[in-house]
Amino acid sequence: MTEKIESFQSARHPGDLASESELKATMLSYNPRLFKDLKAVEKSSENFFLFNDSPLALSGPVKFPNIAPQEFEWLKEKNAVVLHRYLRAQEDGTLVREDVVIRPPSLRYEHVERIKSACDRHSLAVIVKIIVKKDEANLAMEKTGELGTAVQHRFIHPDRTVNDSDIQNLVSGLRVLAFESTLETFDPGGYFSSYIVSHLVKPSREINESLKDMLTAGEQNAVLSRLDQGLLFSLAGDYHVVSPPSSHLLIFENGEVRVLNTELEYILDQFIFTARKVIGVLLTREESLRLEKRGASPSQIIEAVKNHPSFAGRWRDGSMFIQAYEALLRKRDLLRDYRKSILVEFIEKDTLRSINMRFEPFFIQSNEMIISQKAVDLYGGRAELFDAIFDRIKNDPEILHFQERREQNFRGQYLLHRANLPRAFIENKSTRTFLHQMARFNGIEKGIYGMLVEVREGVDPPSLIDEQIHLSKAIREWEEALEKERSKTERQAGSIFTKIYYYILGLFGVRKKRREEDSGIISAQQKTVKTLNQEKVQANSKKPAHLLVGPREKKMRIPPAALQAIESVEKTGRGLIWLDEVVDRLASTKYTEDTVGDLMFYDSEERFSEIRAMIKVRRLFLRKEHADDEAWLRERIEILELEKKAMPPSGRSNAQALIDALKAKM
Repeated sequence: MTEKIESFQSARHPGDLASESELKATMLSYNPRLFKDLKAVEKSSENFFLFNDSPLALSGPVKFPNIAPQEFEWLKEKNAVVLHRYLRAQEDGTLVREDVVIRPPSLRYEHVERIKSACDRHSLAVIVKIIVKKDEANLAMEKTGELGTAVQHRFIHPDRTVNDSDIQNLVSGLRVLAFESTLETFDPGGYFSSYIVSHLVKPSREINESLKDMLTAGEQNAVLSRLDQGLLFSLAGDYHVVSPPSSHLLIFENGEVRVLNTELEYILDQFIFTARKVIGVLLTREESLRLEKRGASPSQIIEAVKNHPSFAGRWRDGSMFIQAYEALLRKRDLLRDYRKSILVEFIEKDTLRSINMRFEPFFIQSNEMIISQKAVDLYGGRAELFDAIFDRIKNDPEILHFQERREQNFRGQYLLHRANLPRAFIENKSTRTFLHQMARFNGIEKGIYGMLVEVREGVDPPSLIDEQIHLSKAIREWEEALEKERSKTERQAGSIFTKIYYYILGLFGVRKKRREEDSGIISAQQKTVKTLNQEKVQANSKKPAHLLVGPREKKMRIPPAALQAIESVEKTGRGLIWLDEVVDRLASTKYTEDTVGDLMFYDSEERFSEIRAMIKVRRLFLRKEHADDEAWLRERIEILELEKKAMPPSGRSNAQALIDALKAKM
C-alpha cells in the first residue's frame, strides 16, 4: 500500500494543489470551519466546469467568512488554493475586477490552468466588447463634431491654464490618453495590462479566431474591420492606443464623401499641442517665432524638439514622448492611405453596380466619371483616382475590360460583366468582333467560342439552353458576315479584270466556290447544317436529348507564305515564335497580328501553342512539342537567365516576364 502511495505522489505534477490530509498536518491550530470553506471553494471550482467553463460560476474570497484575507495568502503559500481575477463589465459599460479562489476537486495543475485561462479569455473578450462599444460612441461623437473636444478634455481641463513651469507635467500627463490608463485603477500589478495588450496587438484575424465563440457576429466584424491590424497600436513600450476600424474612416452621404477623424488622430493633435508648448520653453523666443513663421509641419516640430540636447535625456517621459509622437505620425499616414483604398473600393463597386444589367460594352472615361470634388481632393487628382479604380477592376475576374484612349489627355475603359457576354454578343451585331477580341484580351482563349457550353434538355435551366441556342445562331451569323467581308476585301484588292470577272459571275447568279486549301477555313455553314440536323434527330428521339449547341471553334489551314515566315522566326528565335516578327516578315496588309494569331491559334494541324501569360506583353507561340517538353523549357529558361544578366535594366522586366511564363508551363 505504501508503494502505491509513493508511486502516486511521484506521478503528481509539481503544480498540483496540496491535499486535505497534507494541509491538516500543518493547520492544527486553525479553526476546523476553515476546511469546511475549503470544501465550498472546491464546490465553486466544480461549478466552473458544470457551467461550460464560465468564470462567473467561481466565488471570491468575500464568499468565505471563515477564512480571513491573510489566511487566504497563507493558503496560497501552502499551495492549497490559487488566487486569480477576471474583468466583468457592468450594464453601464464600466469595468469591475472580480477576485476568485481556485481549488478544483481534482487538485490537478492542468485544471487550475484551465480555470485561469478561462478567466483571462473572459477578461480579454470583455475588453474587446468595450472597445467595440467605444468605437460606436466615438463615431457618433465625430459625426456631431464632439470627438475632438472630448479627447482634449480627457487630457487637459478647458479651465486649466498651462504655465511654462507646468510644461514638463504636461508631457507626462499625455499618459492619460493611453489604453493602459483605463486599467490602472484595478490593475495595480499590471497583470491585466500585460496580458490584454499582448493579445490585442496581434493581427485582427488571430484575435477573432481566439475569441469568436465569445463574440457576437457584429463584434467579430468590428474586430476584422481593422484591415488585419491589431485592436491596439503601440506608440511606445507601455503606451498603446486603440487602432480605429476602417469603416469609421470615411462615410458616403448623398453622393458626397466625408472624411471622419479618429480618436487616434485627435490624440496626435494633443501631442502636437504639447510639442508646441515644449518648443516655447526649449527655444528662445526668436527661434520659436522663426519656426512658426515658416509654418512648421508636425514632423518639423518634433524634429526641433528632438534636436534640443536637454529634452530626451532630462525631461521626465521625454524619450517616450518623441517615440509616441513619431509613431502617431506614421499611423496618421497609414490612415490616409486606408481612406484612399476605401474610397477607390466604394467607387469601383458603385461603377460596377451601374453596369450590372448592361448587355453591351460600357465605355467610361476619366473626365466623364461623376466623382465629387471632395473625393478627388482626398485622393490627390482625378487621373490618379481613375487609374486606381481601374487597377482594381482589372483584377476582378468577373469583369471584362479593354482600355482605349479617345482623347489625348483622357483614358477610357470598356467594361462588361463576364456573365453578360453571351447576351451582349447575341444582341449587338455591330460589336461582335470587338466582343470576341475583348474576351480573348481578358484571358478567354477561345474568345466568344469559350462561352459555348454543353447543355442537356431536362437537366439545365431552360433559360441557359435558350441562351446557348441563340448564341450558336449569333456565332454562325457573325462567321458568315466575316466571310462576306473577307471575300469583299479580296475582290477589292484584286485587279480591275478580277472585279469585272466577279461582276459578270454575279449577273448570272454564279459564285466561285472557295476552296479549303486557299482559305484555310472550314465553312461555318457546313457546320451549321450538321448541327441543325443533329438537333432535329435529337428532338425526334424519345430518349433524353443531349444537346450540344453552337459550332466548334473554327480550324484554319495556314497558307504556305505565312507558314514559311513562322518557321523563319522560329529558327532565328531558337524555338520562340514572336507574332510581331512573323507579321514583319510577311510585310503584307493582308496579314495583321490578329489574323496571323488566329491562323496559328486555330491551326487545323494543331502545331502551335500560345503562351497566354505573355499576351499583354508581347504575343508568343511555341511548337506544341516544345510547350509540352519540360527539358526543352528548362534549357530555354537557363539561356534566358544568362541573356537577362547582359541586358540593360530597361529590358529585364520583359525578359523576366518571359521566364516566368515558361516556368508556368512546366
